[in-house]
Amino acid sequence: MVELMKVFDPYHIGKGWTAYADHWLRAAKLSAGLAWTSLIAMVHAFIPFFMTDFVSLYVKKLHHDLCKK
Repeated sequence: MVELMKVFDPYHIGKGWTAYADHWLRAAKLSAGLAWTSLIAMVHAFIPFFMTDFVSLYVKKLHHDLCKK
């Protein structure tokens, strides 16, 4: 079943998953990694022989990291 994405949940941190600082740090690292990977993907679009496996390997690593939490 498709789950709707919540745009704003004021009780997200209070559900006891992590402390605010831990949550912020993890979200910031994820955001930076995705930004860097999207930049690499954009360069790869124009130069196909540049970093041929980087994006797919990062997506697999990201999936593994998110599923273990």
